[in-house]
Parts: sequence; C-alpha cells; structure tokens
Amino acid sequence: MYATNYLDLITDRKEYRKSWRILSAIWIIFTICSSILHILVILNPEWIGNNKTKSYFGLYNYCNIGIDCEWDITNVRPISIVFHISFLFFISAAVLNGFAIFSIMLFVLLTERYVFLVASWFHLLSFVMTAFGSFIFPFAWDHTIAREICDSHKYSLGSCSVRWAFVMSIVLIFDQLLLSILGFILAKKQPRKISDYEDYLNYCKSSSFDGSRDGKEIY
Repeated sequence: MYATNYLDLITDRKEYRKSWRILSAIWIIFTICSSILHILVILNPEWIGNNKTKSYFGLYNYCNIGIDCEWDITNVRPISIVFHISFLFFISAAVLNGFAIFSIMLFVLLTERYVFLVASWFHLLSFVMTAFGSFIFPFAWDHTIAREICDSHKYSLGSCSVRWAFVMSIVLIFDQLLLSILGFILAKKQPRKISDYEDYLNYCKSSSFDGSRDGKEIY
C-alpha cells in the first residue's frame, strides 16, 4: 500500500471521527432535553382534564369541579394506589435519566465507549420504567373520583381529554428507547485512534518510502 493510500485512510478516519463526534454531541443534547422533559411531565398535575368543568387529575394530584384546585407541588394526593405506583415508576425513570447525564461526566475518567455503554443501559432501564408507568396509569380511570370528573372507565376517558403531559409521557417511551439504541451504536462504532497511521505516514515521508520493500508491497 502506497503512502498516498495511507493519507487517504487518515483523511477518511478524520471525517469518520468528526461525524461520530457530531452524533455524540446530538445524543448528549437529547439526553439533557429528555431529562428536563421528564421533570416537566412529572411536575405537571394535569394529565387528564375536563374542558367543561375545568377539572383534572394526574399522577399525584387532582381537581374536582373547581374544588381544591390550587396547585401545590408539596401536596401529593394521588387518586388511587395505581397512581402511586405509576408516579414511582416515572420518578425512577427520571432518576435513571439523571444518572445517564451524570455518566457523561465520566468522559474524563473512562473511555468514550464505556461511557456510552453505561449511559445507554440507564436509558434502557428508564425506557422500561416509563413504559410501565404510562401503561398502568389508565388502570385507575375507573376510580370513583376519576369517574366523577370524566365519567371514565379503564382506558376510556369519557368526557375528558388527554393533556400535553400525558402525551409527552408516551413520547418519552420512544425517546428513551431511541437514546439507548443510539448510545449502543455509538459505543460499538467508536472510531479508532489515527495516531499510529500518522506516525507511519511521517516515517514514509522522512525516508522517501515508495510503498515497497525488497520488491514487495507493504500492507
């Protein structure tokens, strides 16, 4: 293989590494955005609402026909034990997503590959927690208070409609899954260091190496 081939190889490696770093930066940005969205979804008390009566209920609070509708983040009063469980699932998912962000800081201690692997496992676990939390949430729609607000049943909202927080909780399921898959791909496709190729190319230039030795090509 001639020296020009090594030059082309180094150029290709640099372009590949540049593209890989761009994707890594995008992955980090989406991880941070996902964590923020997790917090907003959890804090929002209005997941299901009735437009006529202005009543609503969510993971940890509810407002029944204008009674006790003052929102207080410290006032946790889920409608049923099902909402308790769903709330805990979402809290766990948010914590795991936070761990994924924290693991990014390990770039200074670990290789990039291991950082992506650790963060991707956190995203995968967060995906499981978010999926379970969203799946069991409608099981409490037939509770007495929920039926007073919406005339609802399991997986049937009656006179109510979904609010953006519940929609975003569904989006977060796919978001966590995609972040996990992309993280594993980035870990697997991490480019190798090109310093060895550059050293060899410099050696070729300094010795006027023409790509052959003893009549044989060097590969």
